[in-house]
Amino acid sequence: MLIGTMINCGFYGVFCVQVHTYSLTFSDDRMIFKILVYGCFVVETFQTILITRDGFDLFVTDLGNPLAIDQARFYWASTAVTGGIIAAVGQIFFAYRLRVISKTWIFPITVVLLALCATAAQFVIAVRLYVSGKISSVFEDAFIPSLVAFITSMICDVEIAVAIVYYLSRHHPIFNSRLYHQVKQLIRLMVETGVLIAATNTLSFILYILFKHSTYFVVSYMMISKLYSNTLLLILNNRLTITGGRSDVDQNHGIVMWNTNSAPNLYIQSRSNRGLADPPSPTNDTLVLREIWRSNTNSDNDEVVYTANDFHAT
Repeated sequence: MLIGTMINCGFYGVFCVQVHTYSLTFSDDRMIFKILVYGCFVVETFQTILITRDGFDLFVTDLGNPLAIDQARFYWASTAVTGGIIAAVGQIFFAYRLRVISKTWIFPITVVLLALCATAAQFVIAVRLYVSGKISSVFEDAFIPSLVAFITSMICDVEIAVAIVYYLSRHHPIFNSRLYHQVKQLIRLMVETGVLIAATNTLSFILYILFKHSTYFVVSYMMISKLYSNTLLLILNNRLTITGGRSDVDQNHGIVMWNTNSAPNLYIQSRSNRGLADPPSPTNDTLVLREIWRSNTNSDNDEVVYTANDFHAT
């Protein structure tokens, strides 16, 4: 319990840094993303306060009391309720991204249904914990809901990682080495975060099954919501491009836009007098993947627009 509390607070610190970076860099982001980020921040802050309060109560106030470790306190709210909400928000966010990239509804709807099923099971667990007042009740009164929550979450995480990597691999552009590298970087990021979350869920499930009537599973279980929220912010902040970095080329500025209603288009706008005119604003059904730079151009025009015929994808 102490280790889980410390890890949770540590991840909260990382999450605060991510939120600060987002607020400074993407202050003009879409309103829905702002609500998503700051809503998660409020929920995560509330969760961290409750977990810290329960940790102080367990390891300071009730120190030496062997029965205190089984008391549910506010863990029903700090782990089951808020954890279920954050997990559902993160999974539905990835379902939206998957819908934009794949242009299909099959996988996104499946992800949403699995996320809602896991969240409903988490709420059932929270009610059982609140009524019984004992953590051991998750092995007795809430055994089936716990299995449903663990299994559906694991399936959902694996499906998200595999589907997004598959569709990004199919549609990555090959005409631009920098853009190709960035798409590969995004794929690697999705694999790493997806595997980490799925592995944490799996570890919690294994500890829950093997060590019944113990709180070993709580250590990894407390981490899950923070992993979802940090992954969400990591994906949003990954849109940041640092001008003047080691991989930067300072000739032409471009933005790749994947439109859900048409083929992908590449808009490239040249520099003039060391300044950049604003690129076209993406519509509501457009996902801006990444800013790119092109070092050479043979056109004398100020603007060069690459249509779908000039955009090669595999």
